[in-house]
Amino acid sequence: MSHDDPQNITCWRFGDVAARLLDANKFTFGRPPPDWSLWAEPIAESKLPIDDIITKLCHSNREPRLRSREDLNALGLACPYYAARWAIALAVENATVIASNDDPSRILEAWRKAEEAVQKIREGAEALEALLKARLLWPRWPLLRSPAINLVCNTMVELCRRDGIVKRAEDDARIEQETFKNNQGDIWKLSFVAELGLAWRALTGTNPARTDPFLGFIAAAYESVTDKSDEISWEGTVRRALKLGVNWDLLEK
Repeated sequence: MSHDDPQNITCWRFGDVAARLLDANKFTFGRPPPDWSLWAEPIAESKLPIDDIITKLCHSNREPRLRSREDLNALGLACPYYAARWAIALAVENATVIASNDDPSRILEAWRKAEEAVQKIREGAEALEALLKARLLWPRWPLLRSPAINLVCNTMVELCRRDGIVKRAEDDARIEQETFKNNQGDIWKLSFVAELGLAWRALTGTNPARTDPFLGFIAAAYESVTDKSDEISWEGTVRRALKLGVNWDLLEK
């Protein structure tokens, strides 16, 4: 496989990109190998376009800029340069898996059913919660039901209350549907941008925008893998990605 043909990137997997960007046999998200210089821009022979973007974000005096070292460490990101390269490899993997699906319409239908299923879980939990409240008015109710049923009821209600997790699952299913709709254009590019948007939020604490420096971040990420940046326009793809309603702070939870 040639790493000089940007068309081939749509067939690449995580290992292909990681071997090029991380130059290591073992990869740990956010935790570079012992010989990696933390928070130091890679030296000239190994420097990539994405490193220039990270350096600019590091020295920026206004938003968006890199989070503090302490904040990134709290997210498990020991070095922004390494984390950005890892994120690119992950974005390529995700984009390739999604775009290589032979039948996007089948996946679209599966996500539609998933959204409906999660909605039913939420509605069922709301109904169960009403029953649990009614039990307070009817003290004998627990005696007429098995402990197992009581456990299921309480577990479902607690799940739906916890940090809005069921609502987020509904949102994620809806977003995945949007990804596979015919009017979304190049699915590989869309998935690539969406995945890197999560990394951008983790690194900077700000949501992606349709302008620079996020546009430059995407272009540099692509160029870091392909060595080519011309003939690629990201404005439309970024615009579509922003309309998906992604929970950009997903990696912070």
